[in-house]
Amino acid sequence: QIEKYPLGASPAPDTTTSELPYAGSAASITQVIFRVSGSTNIGVNGGIYLDDLRATGNALSPQAAWRLAFFGSTDNSGNAAEDNDANGNGLSNFLDFAYGFDPVGVSSAANTLEVANPGANGTITQLGGLTFWPDPATGDVYMRYTRRTDYSALGLVFTDQFSRDLGTFEDANQAPTVIATGIGDGGAAIEAVQLKMPLVLPDSGGKARFGRNSVQFAPQIEIILPVKK
Repeated sequence: QIEKYPLGASPAPDTTTSELPYAGSAASITQVIFRVSGSTNIGVNGGIYLDDLRATGNALSPQAAWRLAFFGSTDNSGNAAEDNDANGNGLSNFLDFAYGFDPVGVSSAANTLEVANPGANGTITQLGGLTFWPDPATGDVYMRYTRRTDYSALGLVFTDQFSRDLGTFEDANQAPTVIATGIGDGGAAIEAVQLKMPLVLPDSGGKARFGRNSVQFAPQIEIILPVKK
């Protein structure tokens, strides 16, 4: 609020503003500048004082900020809708968001994912889509893909599946391992993970020859406590 006091005295303010709304759409605000101007009547000493000056509000969610950056709108509709494939790369906008790809321009999804020094200090040298990498030392084959590093906080759930004949896919019984980190097409922090193709599938017992990955938001569970009468 902005208050006007006579100089040398401290009575209750004679002028107080109401809240001033901000109608912008920035994902985050790092600086707020308040500009105040005023004048006093001739022969009257006075001044303008600021008290309880604050800026409050809610930042956009990471997904809304991502839509705004690429589509100019935070709305989940039209070209920016989650199930739309805006750039025709074969992935929905939602999957581009989850994997760290550009949803409107040239996407890295068609590239082969490449990493250097796989492990705790590994780095992504080329962003790419789901890739199958044969280990030259052991002959084992690994399924690799990228995901946002904040996927868990966003409620994203990645499901890895394998198949022997493309007819039936079975969920993996192991979690993937993080092997590298990097930056996605949109500037978000991402990580590359890998999962070994199983020699024996958990249900059918056959050898895995194909793999795939899916992403969805974790279901929201509402717990309703019984009311004691």
